[in-house]
Amino acid sequence: MTSQRDNALRASDVRQHNEKMVLSLIHKAGKTGISQSKVVQETGLKAPTVFRIFNYLEEDGLIAPITENTQEATNKKGRKPLAYTVKPEAKYTIGIEFWAECITIGVFNFAGELIHAGKLDLETGIAANEATSKIISLVREFTARLDIPADKYLGVGVAAPGQVNIARREIVYYPRIRDMRNFPVADILEESLGMNVYLHNNCSAIALSEYRYGGYRHGDALFTFLIRSGVNGAFVNQNRIYITSQSTTLESGHIPISLDGPLCDCGQKGCLQAYMTGLNTILGTGSPILLEGIDERLRAGDYAAVQALDDAARYLYAAVKTVIRFFRPKAFLFVCTSKEAGERISRIISRLREEQSSGFDLGVIDFFSHTYSELTALRGASDLVLDAYFS
Repeated sequence: MTSQRDNALRASDVRQHNEKMVLSLIHKAGKTGISQSKVVQETGLKAPTVFRIFNYLEEDGLIAPITENTQEATNKKGRKPLAYTVKPEAKYTIGIEFWAECITIGVFNFAGELIHAGKLDLETGIAANEATSKIISLVREFTARLDIPADKYLGVGVAAPGQVNIARREIVYYPRIRDMRNFPVADILEESLGMNVYLHNNCSAIALSEYRYGGYRHGDALFTFLIRSGVNGAFVNQNRIYITSQSTTLESGHIPISLDGPLCDCGQKGCLQAYMTGLNTILGTGSPILLEGIDERLRAGDYAAVQALDDAARYLYAAVKTVIRFFRPKAFLFVCTSKEAGERISRIISRLREEQSSGFDLGVIDFFSHTYSELTALRGASDLVLDAYFS
C-alpha cells in the first residue's frame, strides 16, 4: 500500500524532473530563447504546468525574458510570444583538460560563454599526485580571482588522459604520468575542492563538443579520432558518449591493425598507436606531438612528410574499418594539431573507403577534419557538468 509520504516524494521527483527538462530546453535555445507555447509543444506538458515552471525559474533567477528585437520569429499575427533565455550569471561551470604536457582550465557562465581561461605546463616525469595537486591549486586560484559565490558553481568537468572508468571515477591507465594507474582523480578533486566533479576521457570530451558545436553533418552518430601525443577515439551517438559494458572509455589507439607489428607501450604488438608514433621517428621531429610541424614540410613538397601522412591515413583506415563494423557511425572526424595533415588524412581515408567498398556497407559515411582546440576540449568538459545538472 502506497503511503501519503511516498506519493509526496514521487510528486516531488516528477516536479523536479519537469523543471530540469524545461530549463534544459531554455538553455539549449541559446540567445534566441524559447517561448512557453513552444515548450508546451516540445514537452507535452500542460500549459498551466509550463507557466508555473517558468514563473518558478524566473523567480529563482535562472531565466529571464529577452528583448523584443531578439524574439523568436512567428508567422502569427498580433503580439509575438514572449521568449526566455537563461541568465548567464545564474550558474557557472569549470572545465579542465589535462595530459602529460599541460593542464588547461576554463570557467563558463550559464550561457556557455568562456569568461576566464588559463594554462599550466607540466614538467616531464610528473607523478599523478603532483599533477592533481596542480589542478587543485589552479581551480582555487581561478575561483578566488573571479570571486563568484561558491553556490553558483555547478561543478567541475575533467577531461583526463588515458582510459577512464566512469563508474569508479578513476583513470585506469595513462603511462605518460607516473603512478597514473587506477588513480581516483575525481574523488581526490571533489574532496579537496568541495565541488561536484564529473570525469571523462579527454577524447570523449572533445568528441562531445565537436558533435554539439562543430556543425558537422553527422546524423547523430559521430566517431572522433584524436591525434595528439598518441591516438584515441570516442563515439557520440544520439548525443551520448559511448562507454563499454565495464563503464570504461574506448581505447581506439590500441585497436590492433597487425598481428605482429611494432611493440606498443601498452605491452601488445601491432596497435594503431604504435604505428602512428613510429612516424615521428621516421620524420625525425623529436617532438612528443604526432606529426607536429608537418604542415610546413607538406607545403615545401617534402617527400618524407607526404609519405608519412599517406602511411598515417592507411593505418587509421585499418582502424576505421573495425570501428564501422562495430559501431556503424555516420561520420568520422579526425582532430589533429596539424590542419593540413588532418585534411589530407580525411581525404585519403574517404578515397580508400570508396575504393574498398564492402557488401556490409550501409549508406554514405562522411569524413571531416578539424584542428585541435583547447577551447573545444574545455567546452566538452564543461558540458559534462551541465549534462549531469540537467539529468
